[in-house]
Parts: sequence; structure tokens; C-alpha cells
Amino acid sequence: MKGKIRRLINILLATLLAFAIFTSFTAPVEAAGAFTMATKKTAASLNVKAGRGSIIIYLGDAYNLKCSLKKPTWSSSDKSIIRVDAAKNVLYAVGEGTATLTAKQGKTKITRKVQVQTLKGLTINNTYAVTGGAEAPMLTVGSEGFKLQSIITYHWNDGKGKKPGTISLYKYDKTTKKRGKKVATFKATGLFKNTYWNITCNKKLAKGYYLIVDSNPKTWSQNSASNGLGFTWIYYTN
Repeated sequence: MKGKIRRLINILLATLLAFAIFTSFTAPVEAAGAFTMATKKTAASLNVKAGRGSIIIYLGDAYNLKCSLKKPTWSSSDKSIIRVDAAKNVLYAVGEGTATLTAKQGKTKITRKVQVQTLKGLTINNTYAVTGGAEAPMLTVGSEGFKLQSIITYHWNDGKGKKPGTISLYKYDKTTKKRGKKVATFKATGLFKNTYWNITCNKKLAKGYYLIVDSNPKTWSQNSASNGLGFTWIYYTN
């Protein structure tokens, strides 16, 4: 049964990348200060306020939800577009389209439309059995550079997941095959019972080679089909 669940989740993430297409890109759209991107100490968050316009986010984004209510219960009108982990107050963008996000406490409600747009995507994953002990994959950024919106890493760990840690980017020297200077570290948000770690960072990267380093390689999933590299999903734009 656990194997079936793992395969279904992998299929879901693979489906997300099927939507990853070329598109114009700006930072997530909402009133100033509503979005807080991931940093070393805090995961990405979204402060939701009532309004007529849609909040625009991107496929693969994950945000800790906040609002003016003290103990809200969050819900989504369409789970094929945005999923909400009500226990953890986390929103995750899983499909293109528009859905209504609701925060409710007693008779008080805050509702807001959320539009999920697509980005380009890269992935290292497959549907074969996995173990931990993954190696860091290399990311190549071309001459124009690009803006990294989010990274997801997979921690199946026999279905137990793992409490989220951090995901870091390091410079990489292809000639010496050595890791260089750290570029950034981001605190991850746990998804699907912490089997997936997400950072939503909106980070601009210059031309060069980078290593994606997960803080818990012991539970970072890999197999021979991935050449020992950690299962990873990347969303970005030029």
C-alpha cells in the first residue's frame, strides 16, 4: 500500500511538470508585503486579505498561510489547483487555473481567489523504488541567467517522510568537481506528510554551475535510475 501511495504522489508531481511551459514571469502578485519568500530561518509565507482581485502564484509554490483571524481553518474550492494542509496551514499550488481560498473561524470568513500560473520545469525523478543517501544534483544556468521560483526534494523514507530542514545552493566547479561558495540557504516547508520539501524563494541566479544541497541526504530519495542523485523538481523562468 505504501508503495502505491509513493507512486501516486510521484505521478502527481510528474503531472505538475507536464504543465510547466514557457510563460512571462513576474514575482507573485498581491498587495505589498503579502508574500514573504523563504530565507535561511523562515519558510515562505502568504498573508491573505479579503479582496476582489486574484492572488497570482506559480505551479510548485508552497506558502505558510496567515491572515487576521487567530485560529482559522483553511480550505480550497478546487484541490486540483491549490491544496491546503489545514493542520499545518500550508497552501501548495498543484495545477493551473483559479480557485477560491477560504479562511474561516466561527461565522467569520476571509475569501480570496488564487490564480496559479505555469513556469518552466526541470526534474530528476522516476517511479522505481527508492532508498535514501542521495547525492546533490548539479544545476546549469545559461548565459542569460534565470530566476529560480521553487525547488522540491523528495524524502520517501519508507513513507515516514522527514521533518523539513533546509535546501541550499552552492557554486560548483566542473573542472575540479568541487563545491564552492554558498549562494543561499532556504528553510523548507513540508508537503504530503513531509515526504516532499519545498522552498519558494524567487531567487535570481547568474550564469554558472550550482549544486542543490539538501540538509538531510540520509533520507533524500534516490535510486540507480537517477544515478544516485536526489529526486528534485525545479521551477524557474529566464
